[in-house]
Amino acid sequence: MLTDEPDFEDLLECVFGITEPVAEVYHHLLEQEECTAKELAQMLECDQSSVNRKLNTLQEQGLVTRRRNLLSVGGFAYKYEPISLQQVQELMHETLDEWATFMHRQIDGVEDTLEPLR
Repeated sequence: MLTDEPDFEDLLECVFGITEPVAEVYHHLLEQEECTAKELAQMLECDQSSVNRKLNTLQEQGLVTRRRNLLSVGGFAYKYEPISLQQVQELMHETLDEWATFMHRQIDGVEDTLEPLR
């Protein structure tokens, strides 16, 4: 049972199974609207490779999108954009509903998993 009111990062952790540092990256990105991994690393004062791993996790969960941005000096950089807060809420509801349906099926079938006592 919860003893404290969960904050936004707590909800992200609980519903999507992501860690607090990953949730923190998402929160920063939500405030910035779009950033490169390098920009986020500077804001968070951490290693860019660490931010890249966290962004990959967020992308796998469907919480951010990545687009290729051509640079004027040549080459490209990826820009990351969070999905809207409304979309996150909808995704949280869908994910939680799927989990609840799964758990109800597991509870209903628990007698099939019990081994007889000797």
